[in-house]
Amino acid sequence: MIGDQKSTSTDSFQSLQKKMNGYGIKLDPLLTVKDAADYLNISYKTVYGLLYRRELDAERVGKRLRRIRLSTIEEWLLRNKFKK
Repeated sequence: MIGDQKSTSTDSFQSLQKKMNGYGIKLDPLLTVKDAADYLNISYKTVYGLLYRRELDAERVGKRLRRIRLSTIEEWLLRNKFKK
Protein backbone atom coordinates (compact mmCIF):
# COMPACT_ATOMS: atom_id res chain seq x y z
CA MET A 1 0.00 0.00 0.00
CA ILE A 2 2.82 2.41 0.78
CA GLY A 3 4.37 1.67 -2.61
CA ASP A 4 1.05 2.62 -4.24
CA GLN A 5 1.06 5.97 -2.46
CA LYS A 6 4.62 6.67 -3.56
CA SER A 7 3.91 5.91 -7.22
CA THR A 8 0.74 8.01 -7.09
CA SER A 9 2.61 11.00 -5.68
CA THR A 10 5.37 10.51 -8.27
CA ASP A 11 2.78 10.32 -11.05
CA SER A 12 1.02 13.46 -9.84
CA PHE A 13 4.35 15.31 -9.57
CA GLN A 14 5.30 14.25 -13.10
CA SER A 15 1.96 15.39 -14.50
CA LEU A 16 2.29 18.74 -12.68
CA GLN A 17 5.85 19.09 -13.95
CA LYS A 18 4.74 18.41 -17.52
CA LYS A 19 1.96 20.99 -17.20
CA MET A 20 4.27 23.62 -15.73
CA ASN A 21 6.90 22.97 -18.42
CA GLY A 22 4.22 23.89 -20.96
CA TYR A 23 4.14 27.33 -19.34
CA GLY A 24 7.94 27.60 -19.33
CA ILE A 25 8.22 26.98 -15.58
CA LYS A 26 10.65 24.35 -14.36
CA LEU A 27 9.94 22.68 -11.03
CA ASP A 28 12.91 21.86 -8.83
CA PRO A 29 11.61 20.28 -5.63
CA LEU A 30 13.49 20.23 -2.35
CA LEU A 31 13.97 16.75 -0.92
CA THR A 32 14.61 15.69 2.63
CA VAL A 33 17.75 13.67 3.31
CA LYS A 34 15.59 10.54 3.59
CA ASP A 35 13.82 11.29 0.30
CA ALA A 36 17.17 11.89 -1.39
CA ALA A 37 18.45 8.57 -0.02
CA ASP A 38 15.36 6.78 -1.32
CA TYR A 39 15.76 8.45 -4.72
CA LEU A 40 19.42 7.39 -4.93
CA ASN A 41 18.73 3.96 -3.40
CA ILE A 42 21.38 4.50 -0.71
CA SER A 43 21.22 4.93 3.06
CA TYR A 44 20.50 8.28 4.64
CA LYS A 45 23.88 8.02 6.42
CA THR A 46 25.58 7.90 3.03
CA VAL A 47 23.72 11.06 2.00
CA TYR A 48 24.87 12.79 5.19
CA GLY A 49 28.42 11.69 4.32
CA LEU A 50 28.07 13.25 0.86
CA LEU A 51 26.83 16.46 2.46
CA TYR A 52 29.66 16.44 5.02
CA ARG A 53 32.28 15.98 2.25
CA ARG A 54 30.50 18.70 0.26
CA GLU A 55 29.91 16.39 -2.68
CA LEU A 56 26.24 17.36 -2.50
CA ASP A 57 24.94 20.84 -1.76
CA ALA A 58 22.01 21.33 0.56
CA GLU A 59 19.93 24.25 1.65
CA ARG A 60 19.35 24.89 5.31
CA VAL A 61 15.81 25.15 6.61
CA GLY A 62 16.14 26.56 10.08
CA LYS A 63 19.19 25.63 12.13
CA ARG A 64 19.23 21.87 11.67
CA LEU A 65 17.12 20.77 8.74
CA ARG A 66 18.59 20.33 5.28
CA ARG A 67 16.89 20.05 1.93
CA ILE A 68 18.51 18.94 -1.29
CA ARG A 69 17.33 20.12 -4.69
CA LEU A 70 16.45 17.36 -7.15
CA SER A 71 18.55 19.10 -9.81
CA THR A 72 21.57 18.95 -7.47
CA ILE A 73 21.12 15.20 -7.09
CA GLU A 74 20.79 14.71 -10.84
CA GLU A 75 23.94 16.78 -11.47
CA TRP A 76 25.80 14.72 -8.86
CA LEU A 77 24.66 11.53 -10.58
CA LEU A 78 25.98 12.77 -13.92
CA ARG A 79 29.33 13.79 -12.42
CA ASN A 80 29.75 10.45 -10.65
CA LYS A 81 28.30 8.17 -13.31
CA PHE A 82 31.62 6.60 -14.25
CA LYS A 83 33.38 6.71 -10.89
CA LYS A 84 33.60 3.31 -9.25
